[in-house]
Amino acid sequence: CNRFSPTEIIFCNVISFYARASLPDRAIHTFFRMPDFRCHQTVKSLNSLLNGLCNCGEFRKLREMFLGFHKYGTPDACTYNILIKACCRSGRLEDARYVFDEMQRRGVCPSVVTFGTLIHQLCLNFRLEEDFKLKNDMMRVYGVMPNAFVYTSLIKGVCGIGELSLAFKLKEEMVRNKLKLNSTVYSTLISVLFEVGRKEEALGLLEEMKGFGCMPDGDL
Repeated sequence: CNRFSPTEIIFCNVISFYARASLPDRAIHTFFRMPDFRCHQTVKSLNSLLNGLCNCGEFRKLREMFLGFHKYGTPDACTYNILIKACCRSGRLEDARYVFDEMQRRGVCPSVVTFGTLIHQLCLNFRLEEDFKLKNDMMRVYGVMPNAFVYTSLIKGVCGIGELSLAFKLKEEMVRNKLKLNSTVYSTLISVLFEVGRKEEALGLLEEMKGFGCMPDGDL
Protein backbone atom coordinates (compact mmCIF):
# COMPACT_ATOMS: atom_id res chain seq x y z
CA CYS A 1 0.00 0.00 0.00
CA ASN A 2 1.50 3.34 -1.06
CA ARG A 3 0.45 5.58 1.78
CA PHE A 4 0.38 9.31 0.92
CA SER A 5 3.38 11.13 2.45
CA PRO A 6 2.86 14.89 2.77
CA THR A 7 5.88 17.04 1.94
CA GLU A 8 7.51 19.29 4.53
CA ILE A 9 6.07 22.44 2.94
CA ILE A 10 2.55 21.11 3.61
CA PHE A 11 3.40 20.69 7.28
CA CYS A 12 4.91 24.20 7.31
CA ASN A 13 1.60 25.57 6.02
CA VAL A 14 -0.44 23.60 8.56
CA ILE A 15 1.81 24.78 11.41
CA SER A 16 1.46 28.38 10.22
CA PHE A 17 -2.31 27.97 9.93
CA TYR A 18 -2.61 26.77 13.54
CA ALA A 19 -0.44 29.67 14.71
CA ARG A 20 -2.60 32.22 12.85
CA ALA A 21 -5.64 30.61 14.51
CA SER A 22 -3.95 31.14 17.92
CA LEU A 23 -3.59 27.40 18.47
CA PRO A 24 0.13 27.12 19.35
CA ASP A 25 -0.19 23.70 21.02
CA ARG A 26 -1.74 22.28 17.85
CA ALA A 27 1.16 23.75 15.86
CA ILE A 28 3.68 22.07 18.19
CA HIS A 29 1.75 18.76 18.04
CA THR A 30 1.76 18.88 14.23
CA PHE A 31 5.52 19.46 14.18
CA PHE A 32 6.20 16.43 16.38
CA ARG A 33 3.77 14.24 14.36
CA MET A 34 5.67 14.79 11.10
CA PRO A 35 7.79 11.58 11.34
CA ASP A 36 4.54 9.57 11.66
CA PHE A 37 3.86 10.61 8.06
CA ARG A 38 7.38 9.69 6.89
CA CYS A 39 8.40 13.34 6.75
CA HIS A 40 11.48 14.49 8.64
CA GLN A 41 11.63 17.84 10.37
CA THR A 42 14.31 20.24 9.12
CA VAL A 43 15.26 23.85 9.76
CA LYS A 44 12.42 24.90 7.45
CA SER A 45 9.58 23.37 9.48
CA LEU A 46 11.17 24.33 12.79
CA ASN A 47 11.44 27.94 11.57
CA SER A 48 7.73 27.84 10.69
CA LEU A 49 6.97 26.67 14.22
CA LEU A 50 9.26 29.24 15.88
CA ASN A 51 7.72 32.04 13.82
CA GLY A 52 4.21 30.85 14.70
CA LEU A 53 5.04 30.72 18.42
CA CYS A 54 6.54 34.21 18.19
CA ASN A 55 3.41 35.59 16.53
CA CYS A 56 1.28 33.94 19.24
CA GLY A 57 3.41 35.54 21.95
CA GLU A 58 4.46 32.10 23.24
CA PHE A 59 8.04 33.15 23.97
CA ARG A 60 8.73 30.49 26.63
CA LYS A 61 7.65 27.67 24.31
CA LEU A 62 9.66 29.25 21.50
CA ARG A 63 12.79 29.18 23.68
CA GLU A 64 12.17 25.53 24.61
CA MET A 65 11.86 24.56 20.95
CA PHE A 66 14.97 26.52 19.98
CA LEU A 67 17.05 24.77 22.65
CA GLY A 68 16.45 21.52 20.76
CA PHE A 69 17.37 23.01 17.38
CA HIS A 70 20.49 20.85 16.94
CA LYS A 71 18.26 17.79 16.39
CA TYR A 72 16.94 19.28 13.14
CA GLY A 73 19.86 21.21 11.65
CA THR A 74 21.77 24.46 11.98
CA PRO A 75 20.03 27.82 12.59
CA ASP A 76 19.98 30.00 9.49
CA ALA A 77 19.31 33.72 8.87
CA CYS A 78 15.55 33.12 9.08
CA THR A 79 15.96 31.46 12.49
CA TYR A 80 17.93 34.36 13.91
CA ASN A 81 15.49 36.89 12.45
CA ILE A 82 12.66 35.11 14.26
CA LEU A 83 14.62 35.11 17.54
CA ILE A 84 15.37 38.83 17.17
CA LYS A 85 11.71 39.53 16.46
CA ALA A 86 10.71 37.52 19.55
CA CYS A 87 13.16 39.45 21.75
CA CYS A 88 11.86 42.77 20.41
CA ARG A 89 8.20 41.80 20.84
CA SER A 90 8.81 40.76 24.43
CA GLY A 91 10.60 44.05 25.15
CA ARG A 92 14.08 42.51 25.50
CA LEU A 93 16.03 44.76 23.18
CA GLU A 94 19.41 43.97 24.73
CA ASP A 95 18.77 40.26 24.15
CA ALA A 96 17.93 41.08 20.53
CA ARG A 97 21.33 42.76 20.14
CA TYR A 98 22.97 39.71 21.71
CA VAL A 99 21.24 37.44 19.16
CA PHE A 100 22.42 39.79 16.40
CA ASP A 101 26.02 39.47 17.64
CA GLU A 102 25.67 35.70 17.99
CA MET A 103 24.38 35.51 14.42
CA GLN A 104 27.60 37.12 13.17
CA ARG A 105 29.81 34.95 15.39
CA ARG A 106 28.19 31.94 13.73
CA GLY A 107 28.99 33.34 10.28
CA VAL A 108 25.33 33.94 9.37
CA CYS A 109 24.90 37.13 7.32
CA PRO A 110 22.20 39.52 8.57
CA SER A 111 19.54 40.50 6.02
CA VAL A 112 17.42 43.60 5.51
CA VAL A 113 14.78 41.88 7.70
CA THR A 114 17.31 41.61 10.55
CA PHE A 115 18.13 45.30 10.41
CA GLY A 116 14.52 46.33 9.84
CA THR A 117 13.36 44.53 13.00
CA LEU A 118 16.11 46.04 15.17
CA ILE A 119 15.74 49.55 13.76
CA HIS A 120 11.97 49.48 14.19
CA GLN A 121 12.30 48.49 17.85
CA LEU A 122 15.02 51.07 18.52
CA CYS A 123 12.74 53.73 17.01
CA LEU A 124 9.87 52.69 19.29
CA ASN A 125 12.27 53.22 22.21
CA PHE A 126 13.51 56.56 20.79
CA ARG A 127 17.09 55.25 20.69
CA LEU A 128 17.73 57.16 17.49
CA GLU A 129 21.50 57.55 17.80
CA GLU A 130 21.83 53.75 17.82
CA ASP A 131 19.31 53.61 14.99
CA PHE A 132 21.31 55.75 12.63
CA LYS A 133 24.55 53.97 13.50
CA LEU A 134 22.87 50.66 12.66
CA LYS A 135 21.53 52.11 9.40
CA ASN A 136 25.03 53.28 8.42
CA ASP A 137 26.55 49.94 9.42
CA MET A 138 24.04 47.94 7.41
CA MET A 139 25.14 49.79 4.26
CA ARG A 140 28.87 50.27 4.84
CA VAL A 141 29.79 47.17 6.82
CA TYR A 142 27.28 44.60 5.53
CA GLY A 143 26.41 45.98 2.09
CA VAL A 144 22.67 45.75 2.80
CA MET A 145 20.51 48.58 1.44
CA PRO A 146 17.69 49.89 3.68
CA ASN A 147 14.21 49.17 2.36
CA ALA A 148 11.00 51.19 2.71
CA PHE A 149 10.23 49.60 6.10
CA VAL A 150 13.57 50.78 7.54
CA TYR A 151 13.05 54.34 6.27
CA THR A 152 9.45 54.41 7.48
CA SER A 153 10.54 53.37 10.98
CA LEU A 154 13.25 56.05 11.05
CA ILE A 155 10.91 58.77 9.75
CA LYS A 156 8.32 57.92 12.40
CA GLY A 157 11.05 57.90 15.03
CA VAL A 158 12.51 61.31 14.20
CA CYS A 159 9.04 62.83 13.82
CA GLY A 160 8.27 61.52 17.30
CA ILE A 161 10.95 63.78 18.75
CA GLY A 162 10.12 66.73 16.47
CA GLU A 163 13.14 66.42 14.14
CA LEU A 164 11.14 67.33 11.04
CA SER A 165 14.10 68.48 8.90
CA LEU A 166 15.78 65.11 9.43
CA ALA A 167 12.54 63.34 8.50
CA PHE A 168 12.46 65.20 5.17
CA LYS A 169 16.12 64.33 4.53
CA LEU A 170 15.19 60.68 4.96
CA LYS A 171 12.26 61.13 2.59
CA GLU A 172 14.60 62.62 -0.02
CA GLU A 173 17.02 59.73 0.51
CA MET A 174 14.20 57.29 -0.17
CA VAL A 175 13.49 59.05 -3.47
CA ARG A 176 17.20 59.00 -4.44
CA ASN A 177 17.31 55.28 -3.67
CA LYS A 178 14.23 54.77 -5.87
CA LEU A 179 12.12 53.46 -2.99
CA LYS A 180 8.38 53.95 -3.22
CA LEU A 181 7.00 56.36 -0.62
CA ASN A 182 4.10 54.70 1.17
CA SER A 183 1.03 56.13 2.89
CA THR A 184 2.63 55.77 6.35
CA VAL A 185 5.57 58.02 5.40
CA TYR A 186 3.29 60.67 3.93
CA SER A 187 0.72 60.46 6.74
CA THR A 188 3.44 60.77 9.42
CA LEU A 189 4.97 63.86 7.78
CA ILE A 190 1.61 65.50 7.08
CA SER A 191 0.37 64.96 10.64
CA VAL A 192 3.52 66.52 12.14
CA LEU A 193 3.37 69.47 9.73
CA PHE A 194 -0.21 70.16 10.84
CA GLU A 195 0.81 69.84 14.50
CA VAL A 196 3.52 72.50 14.16
CA GLY A 197 1.27 74.85 12.20
CA ARG A 198 2.85 74.39 8.76
CA LYS A 199 -0.52 73.89 7.12
CA GLU A 200 0.46 74.95 3.56
CA GLU A 201 3.35 72.48 3.46
CA ALA A 202 1.07 69.76 4.81
CA LEU A 203 -1.50 70.41 2.09
CA GLY A 204 1.25 70.46 -0.55
CA LEU A 205 2.48 67.09 0.67
CA LEU A 206 -1.08 65.77 0.60
CA GLU A 207 -1.36 66.78 -3.07
CA GLU A 208 2.02 65.16 -3.82
CA MET A 209 0.79 62.01 -2.12
CA LYS A 210 -2.38 61.92 -4.21
CA GLY A 211 -0.33 62.60 -7.35
CA PHE A 212 1.58 59.39 -6.73
CA GLY A 213 -1.70 57.49 -6.34
CA CYS A 214 -1.09 57.00 -2.63
CA MET A 215 -4.21 57.08 -0.45
CA PRO A 216 -4.05 58.83 2.95
CA ASP A 217 -4.31 56.81 6.15
CA GLY A 218 -7.65 56.88 7.91
CA ASP A 219 -6.49 59.25 10.65
CA LEU A 220 -5.76 62.10 8.23
